[in-house]
Amino acid sequence: MREYPQEYVLDEIFDKTKIMTEFVILGEDFPTDDVTKMLGILPTAVKHKGETIEGTERQCIKTRWEYSTGYEENVDVKEHLDKIMELFAPKEQKLREIKKKYHVEFILGVVPEIANEENFIMKFDVNFLRFASVIGLSFDIDSYIF
Repeated sequence: MREYPQEYVLDEIFDKTKIMTEFVILGEDFPTDDVTKMLGILPTAVKHKGETIEGTERQCIKTRWEYSTGYEENVDVKEHLDKIMELFAPKEQKLREIKKKYHVEFILGVVPEIANEENFIMKFDVNFLRFASVIGLSFDIDSYIF
């Protein structure tokens, strides 16, 4: 096995490993336009219950409002969480209203695509955990190793 200096290996990981984080509002059937107006944040994707899922013959079983950071070359999840916090933490009260009014759930999706079977860094700081607790945020972490 070839050995590389530590900085070379890290540069190689940063060049290939990607992370995407998404804040999802999921429910039976709720008015996504109203949610967008209440939050003042444009979603990156919206799917409504009963719509056909693109590329398949299946239908969505729930309505989904989503804001995604998109994939970025990185190994540190915290940088993505900071982007989510910057947008959504100031909307904490609105999120609680949305949850109560539309009976939805909030999900944080973290999807690292890992190159060379390397690890990624995942840290949830106290402020993020407090925010997650207050709004009832659940976590969905799916990693893919290439």
